[in-house]
Amino acid sequence: MNEKNLRIISVVAVVLIISLSLYFINQPLTNLTIKEKQIDIVCLSPVQSLISYRKDGSVIIKTSKKPNKDKNISISAKQKAMEIYSNFSKEIKNEVFYFEISPKEYAKYITDAIFEWKKNPFILPKLIKTLSHIKTNLSFGDRLTAISLLLRTNPSQIILINSEENPEPAVKNSNLQITVELINSKSDKTTIKKVIEKLKKEKIDIIDQKNSNSYSQTMLITNTLDNYEKAIKIMEILGIKNKEIYIEKNFMLGDVKIIISKDYKGE
Repeated sequence: MNEKNLRIISVVAVVLIISLSLYFINQPLTNLTIKEKQIDIVCLSPVQSLISYRKDGSVIIKTSKKPNKDKNISISAKQKAMEIYSNFSKEIKNEVFYFEISPKEYAKYITDAIFEWKKNPFILPKLIKTLSHIKTNLSFGDRLTAISLLLRTNPSQIILINSEENPEPAVKNSNLQITVELINSKSDKTTIKKVIEKLKKEKIDIIDQKNSNSYSQTMLITNTLDNYEKAIKIMEILGIKNKEIYIEKNFMLGDVKIIISKDYKGE
């Protein structure tokens, strides 16, 4: 290949890169990502939901079984998305990002695959193909950006809210008083001893401690959104990474239930 051909190829490559960059920058969702602004996406499924990618890296997923105002009225996907968005947010928008998933099994496959692909990379091509064929008002460029956001999301960044009140996460407080339940599930005594030492060093009050074989994975559970910040603090203390914090509306003795299993590594 002579020098002239190399120059032509270089010029074409530069023009292509610039063109693609300008294309992506001008896509609404991608533009919000570049500017590090919150991104809200409505999910049109049997269960209404609003997914919000926040500036701090957390992902708020609000769900509600609240029905449409009038099931007898046929409305477009755009109108439906606007209605669902208004159920969750007081902010007024002229345009709302949305995607449609149906049936429930399809939605479950996507949700599971998003968090399993790192363990099993072979499902990634099928996942990307599935996500690229979802009904949505996102452009091709924004679809790629949305897929990238989904694949980069860690379970520990997700806050699940199932409430008609839709409360927001509490403001961070460095002087939290935290009480915990500690459950040893299939972990060894040495590991639990180290966990207890870490908690006591940070003045975490262990109000209950017991053994159980019901869990095969390390996890944190809380029963209110207000205690979510406390669960985050516990994760930092124990060096727990890439784990989802579960919010369950059940009675708990402490603010956070800590389940340590054989997969716990810590730091």
